[in-house]
Amino acid sequence: EPAAWSRRPSGEAPRKRSRAFYIQAKDTADNLLKSNQEVFQVTFNGPVTFTVVSAPVNPDAMDGLYKVEYLVNRAGNYRLSVALNGMPIKDSPFEFVARPGRVASEWSTVQGLGSIEFTAGTESEFVVQAKDAYGNALDEEVGEVTASIEWENYDSPTTMTVLDDTPLNNAEFGRYFYGRASYIGFGQYDIKYTALREGTHKLFVKINGGNVYLSPFTLRGSPAAAPYGPKSLAESGQPPASGVAGDEIVFHVQLRDAYGNLLASSPAGAIIVVRVSSAPPVSQVDEGVCSPSTGGSTGLYECRITPTVSGESVQVDGVEISKLEMVQPLQLTVTQGPFALFVEPAAVSPANTAVYNVQSSYLAGATVDALVQLRDRFGNNRTSSSATLLFQGRFGPSILAFTDNNDGTVTVKVGTHLAGEHPLQITLAGVQISNTPTPEIPVLSSIARFDGTDCAIPAEIIAGIQHPFQCVPRDTFGNKVVDNNLFIQAEFVNMDDSSAPVITVDGTYSLVDDNYDFPLEIDKVGAYSVVTQLWARGGLIGRYYRTPGFQSLVSLLTDRPHQGLALFEYTRVRDSSRPRAPSLLLRASKKANSNFGDFHVRAFCRSIASLGQLFWSAQSCSLKLLLR
Repeated sequence: EPAAWSRRPSGEAPRKRSRAFYIQAKDTADNLLKSNQEVFQVTFNGPVTFTVVSAPVNPDAMDGLYKVEYLVNRAGNYRLSVALNGMPIKDSPFEFVARPGRVASEWSTVQGLGSIEFTAGTESEFVVQAKDAYGNALDEEVGEVTASIEWENYDSPTTMTVLDDTPLNNAEFGRYFYGRASYIGFGQYDIKYTALREGTHKLFVKINGGNVYLSPFTLRGSPAAAPYGPKSLAESGQPPASGVAGDEIVFHVQLRDAYGNLLASSPAGAIIVVRVSSAPPVSQVDEGVCSPSTGGSTGLYECRITPTVSGESVQVDGVEISKLEMVQPLQLTVTQGPFALFVEPAAVSPANTAVYNVQSSYLAGATVDALVQLRDRFGNNRTSSSATLLFQGRFGPSILAFTDNNDGTVTVKVGTHLAGEHPLQITLAGVQISNTPTPEIPVLSSIARFDGTDCAIPAEIIAGIQHPFQCVPRDTFGNKVVDNNLFIQAEFVNMDDSSAPVITVDGTYSLVDDNYDFPLEIDKVGAYSVVTQLWARGGLIGRYYRTPGFQSLVSLLTDRPHQGLALFEYTRVRDSSRPRAPSLLLRASKKANSNFGDFHVRAFCRSIASLGQLFWSAQSCSLKLLLR
């Protein structure tokens, strides 16, 4: 029978079942001895040594038959010696083998580090030794051997403020884990298992449904060595959903392994990367620093970053971390980064503010909208205006009108009335923005207009002598217009003699000064009303009137184009032999309807004041034309 092992449950002992063999006493002639007084000594020498003595089988029979009862509780090979009065009997000593008894799970044992501790996610193992009731190791298979592990609790909770995701981890990774048993001989079973949770566990090892000695065991689980981003957590409420550019953000990150277990240590080195980046194509990146937190739980890091752009990423070994959120009562969710971080721009910075849609040239008197994008010192577009914006735009001599859109942009109406080349200047609180002042931008003249064009129509000429004069095409703002496709014709009608021929003079484009020259020559003396007409390619674009001083002097029959006009002065032609008459002021005439806009001609007249004349005198006169 199996022998008792040294360790037993307190207060229990194996049930003793002795065995026996018989000795027949004989004399030297091999006759059965007629006695029952002999005492044989039987000594067992093996794993243990002990001696027992014989007893008569039947004390009354006197047949020399003796019984030897023994109990061997340690399995193994023995040498059995039988002696009578110190002399060995025939064939003594004998070879004796004690085999283990039936398996007793409560006396079977486990050995190996895997029965004490394990690392999450890593296969561990231990060995089960099947034994009998006396602790003898069996040397054969014994039936079903099982191992099961039950997780109880974490040993290392985080000190960081964070929601408890234990129920989520229970659902994902489980609380129960099971081993796989394989027989390796000599009554031993190799148990392999992979458990995933850090903390305290119960390990149940059973043989044929019964717990082995000391089962269930206390089993300690350690976290995996490597941190895992998706299971690492940010502090509750962190990272924030918004911040101000240039303001530091500080938050904690708890490193955990792939199974949600806190790391056993806070490894040094660039494990956590905090990065805030803008979307392509800008791809600006701000990087922060994370360092192990002192005085807190293992694997706890403090992260600091000063964002200047939107969109936050917190990575552990290149993988985004997560954060826990309670979206509804009793409903916990895990959100993996990158996290949305709206960075409110800092104060407006002229050095980063820029104007867009600036034209390569402008037309005098016309404005084109340009857009100024306000930015902070980090280059972020402002999303609102500023109470201290102090915006001003200037283009040449013109102060520009603008509209603050209160969305971080300002619409500026860029343009000026003065032709030439001018820089565009935009200032914020007196400081130029990033791309102003611009290089000088050409401002081109507009089309010739009635309220800008000058014609130096003389107030007085001498009959029979050519008297050239010029018309200078200008736009509304007085900018000279260079256009060689204009046709300008002056018509002079004698107001004193209706039978006198009408004199017409065509203007010729001058390549020298881009003006139009008129070779005026009139033979007949008198006062003349003048109509100057401007034509461009496509037809008449304007007609200028020079009317007589008195309405009654205008002939309704011979001077129909000049009728119905207000009182204006007119040009006088005198004989070269007569004394020179004073020059008279020519005023702008009546305008007619036109589809092209208005043109303006100023006639600069020399004035000679003379008493006793019925004509008004002045320094200049102007003529108006009307586009058709």
